[in-house]
Amino acid sequence: MSQPVARFLASLPAPSQTALMALAEPWQAAAGDCLFRHQGPVAALWMIDQGQIRFQLDTPGGRTIVTGLASAGHCFGDIEISEGLAALADALAISACRGWRLPRAAVLQAMEQVPGFARLLVTGLARSLRLRHLLHLHTLLQPADQRLALALLNLAQPAVDGSARLVVPVTQDALTEYTGTSRQFVSKHISLWAERGWIATRYRSVEILAPERLRELLDASTDPILLAMMANR
Repeated sequence: MSQPVARFLASLPAPSQTALMALAEPWQAAAGDCLFRHQGPVAALWMIDQGQIRFQLDTPGGRTIVTGLASAGHCFGDIEISEGLAALADALAISACRGWRLPRAAVLQAMEQVPGFARLLVTGLARSLRLRHLLHLHTLLQPADQRLALALLNLAQPAVDGSARLVVPVTQDALTEYTGTSRQFVSKHISLWAERGWIATRYRSVEILAPERLRELLDASTDPILLAMMANR
């Protein structure tokens, strides 16, 4: 029986995968679990095989700001580990997650000794930072309906029943946080798009029925690399 390999490491040569998985430990989280807190320690590189993580900050005024996302096939904690920093945000599981962790000492060792790992880590870090930067720009510059469509596309993931359905496992209140809009605005557009058959509302989630219609809402200023980085589209 072959040894399991974290999806994040799938592009590495087999010997590199084997060396890294010998240092890795499995992890899992239920929806709502916090993996680490803002300004707290980050002791490992987290690699996701299933589920999605969001990063958020709570302001003194009680507002929650979403700063980024990480989904299956990606990693997080790389910024903090590379510099030995405290966490830049809370890391919360949006849905049930599982994957593998590499302790910080193992990551630093592997960057020096395991062929291809340092390059993979830098590439993943660069893509993650680019995605966060683009999402920030779009939040500032895009009309609100485009921000909502983009948030739905970014948050969608395959249904847990193994079907081809795309499900956004968050509430409308959470979509308000992601888009910086009002609860009334989100509710109005969710209802409108449901009437048009683009989406369907479920209990604490939204199913995307016509992702191409949501993409059509995005104007030419939306960087195509951002859309290319969205898995399962």
